[in-house]
Amino acid sequence: MATAGLWGMASDKIGRKPVYFAAFFFMSLGLYLYSFATEFWILIMYRLIFALGASAAAAMLTSVLADYVVTEDKGTASGFMGLFTGCGALFAAIILLQMPSWFTDSLGEDQAVTLMFMFSASLALFSGIVDFFFFFLKKFLILIFNFFFYFFYFQFSYFINFF
Repeated sequence: MATAGLWGMASDKIGRKPVYFAAFFFMSLGLYLYSFATEFWILIMYRLIFALGASAAAAMLTSVLADYVVTEDKGTASGFMGLFTGCGALFAAIILLQMPSWFTDSLGEDQAVTLMFMFSASLALFSGIVDFFFFFLKKFLILIFNFFFYFFYFQFSYFINFF
């Protein structure tokens, strides 16, 4: 979170769209690299890459909420933020963290865990691409999409610490 202010300044200079894409790209890259860590310090380095993206996403989510949600809908938007925090936690716990157990018999434990990280990285990259191309639609649906994926990755990164 130490870099959130820097991301905010960058978005003021170059725009929200490229910073939001960079956020999901760094989260995707961090998740992808997790499965290749061979030592603890390397995992910490990959975790820092993920955290860089999470910090940018947090800064952009706040900016997008302020920029695109009209005053009358801010309460609704905040409610959706809370809803999708829970949805992200459930999706991470029920689907992603269970993936290795579903594929351990056919792939082996290491490959099943790698599959989980690759799938998660793909979702993060998909999120960034959707944001990049549809960011300026200014529709409530895109804001909801951002809430879901940001909070999903926030919760997933929290649960991953216990895996």
